[in-house]
Amino acid sequence: MTTNSVDHADWNYKPLLGLIQRKRFHMILSLLGKKKHDHILEIGYGSGIFMPSLSTHCDKLTGIDIHPFNKEVSKILADYGLVADLFQGSVSQMPFPDESFDLVVSVSAFEFFEDKEAACKEIKRVLKKDGHFILVTPGESWILDLGFKILTKESAKHDFGDKRQHTIPILKEHFDVKESKLFPFVIGRLLPVYKAFSLE
Repeated sequence: MTTNSVDHADWNYKPLLGLIQRKRFHMILSLLGKKKHDHILEIGYGSGIFMPSLSTHCDKLTGIDIHPFNKEVSKILADYGLVADLFQGSVSQMPFPDESFDLVVSVSAFEFFEDKEAACKEIKRVLKKDGHFILVTPGESWILDLGFKILTKESAKHDFGDKRQHTIPILKEHFDVKESKLFPFVIGRLLPVYKAFSLE
């Protein structure tokens, strides 16, 4: 199911592109470790493709996204035996009480938030005092954008504009980096496809 113009859930099932896409989920899971969480919030859950994996790491799973298909995604998840509370709404003004979640997760979504400052403040508000925010965000270079064009026939400049370059500086203004990972591991410092962070 596609929920918006940048939710390319089908890419996860393509031969080479799928391997690269799914690496984002592996990076999140590696930062999660084996700890079981009480309540996880996924921001920008899209088609819900990552929720089955997240559900094994928590007792309760919630999602919020700006698209209006929360009921449709809930039904698809329910068909697979997964119950998640899904909401339509903005990350800049979430309908959750203070300190609701011990973990917030976002996969390739933060870079699209229009008001990143407000998003950071809201994420900190809904996180418990000892909670963590784990996210993956894409790297930025003309080489990566060319590879993106070859693999997907889409334009990274069209999808992202200048949104990627502001992501990490704003995150570091509001959170402390507990752990980070780069993909690919060997050349990731020079040419990262994805950057993953565990923030507190």
